[in-house]
Amino acid sequence: MRIAIPASTKTMHDFAATSLGKSPYLCIYDHSKLQYTFITNNSAKVTIKRAKVITKQLLEEDIDVLLAPDIGHYAFNLLTTSHIKIFRYPTTITVRNALYDYYEHKLAELTVPTKINKSINIQCDFQ
Repeated sequence: MRIAIPASTKTMHDFAATSLGKSPYLCIYDHSKLQYTFITNNSAKVTIKRAKVITKQLLEEDIDVLLAPDIGHYAFNLLTTSHIKIFRYPTTITVRNALYDYYEHKLAELTVPTKINKSINIQCDFQ
């Protein structure tokens, strides 16, 4: 099983990133090898279609589980249809502790997106 965690730096002891799409790195933990590596998050380099870029990267890395603080509709749909499970961690947690909390079953599995799409424009007429 391979687990991805958005990271602010390339160390397990620093805070996990507060945004999946904008995090500079991804920590990839390979449970079968009991090893972790940090890779550059390709979606942090783009300004549009971050969900598509991060999903492609996670699929290329053969990820089974994503730990994230929040997830938007588009990324949620792409990841869950690709059979990647998503678990939510609190915004102030280290990469290491997010991983530990996952294995201790302290993180909730997401069954719906947690972020509202800001580009949706709803108009109401009050007459």
